[in-house]
Amino acid sequence: MRRATTRFLALFAVVAMIATSTTAGLAHDSSNDGHIPKDVNYGFEVVGRDTLAGVADGLYTDVWSHDGYAYIGTFQDPCTDAGVFIVDIAAAIANYPDTEGATVAEIKSAPNTRINDVKIHTVGDIDVLITTQEPCGMDVPSAAQAGSNPPDQIGQGGISLYDVTDPTKPKALKKNFLEFGGVHNTFAWDYDGNSYLIGTANTFDFFDTFFVDITKPQSPKLLTITGALDWIPQGLNLDQLETGSSAGLFNHDVWVEEIDGVQTAVVSYWDLGFVTLDVTDPANPVFLNDSTYVDPDPITGQPYEGNAHAAVFGGNGDYIFGG
Repeated sequence: MRRATTRFLALFAVVAMIATSTTAGLAHDSSNDGHIPKDVNYGFEVVGRDTLAGVADGLYTDVWSHDGYAYIGTFQDPCTDAGVFIVDIAAAIANYPDTEGATVAEIKSAPNTRINDVKIHTVGDIDVLITTQEPCGMDVPSAAQAGSNPPDQIGQGGISLYDVTDPTKPKALKKNFLEFGGVHNTFAWDYDGNSYLIGTANTFDFFDTFFVDITKPQSPKLLTITGALDWIPQGLNLDQLETGSSAGLFNHDVWVEEIDGVQTAVVSYWDLGFVTLDVTDPANPVFLNDSTYVDPDPITGQPYEGNAHAAVFGGNGDYIFGG
């Protein structure tokens, strides 16, 4: 089941709270067809902020909070080794409007490497920080480029794990494993006494969904790699293959929850939609179902525009909330 850890879906290091307000439902009664108007604030108030030693606005990747600390991935431009910043949330609130002094640690990434995804998962008595790495340096000279795939770049791919039981003194558990040319997103969960991780590989080869046993985070074990070509014989819908203005098939994000006793993953697979898998045995994931987009797309007019970006389960597993 989902842990109490909160995921902040934001690309900036801001601590905010939701004020009691009756305005939150007004969008459904507006002329915007249910969409929230641009630049409208529905009850959010900034209560704290930290500038992360000068990282520029807009160059944060992902944010995760755990036990009073925020973990922020960065994507400096030009690409550097800024890595992950760890911020004491209470200090950021107490210091505000001063925007410095709350950062308690920084974990440098490899040179020319961005940290795209950050999550905390408790394994035994260790709080494990999971970071994903993507090369972001200059293009590798004469690198092969198949189709619309991006060229290879200088930098480090893969995943790194850190012990952040004491957030002020992070310790490396396992660095730079599972290169994959880059890993974009991950999600970790527990089942039957073990801890597992599902991830998205930047392979662009339709085998880009991988599973890792992290029960021993110092020595993670790759269990299997799967993807669209494995799911087609199991019933994956092919009507929406590589259509629309952003055509492509690839795993962009992942999430796992126990639904009706079944360990269930939702994989946001761009033009293939939201794919669900039975991951009770992470070494042998089983295709369950997938979504089909409206044709034509009501906004772009393109056929099956889709582009499943990220999703979570809701309503005890009755719903998928997706972007």
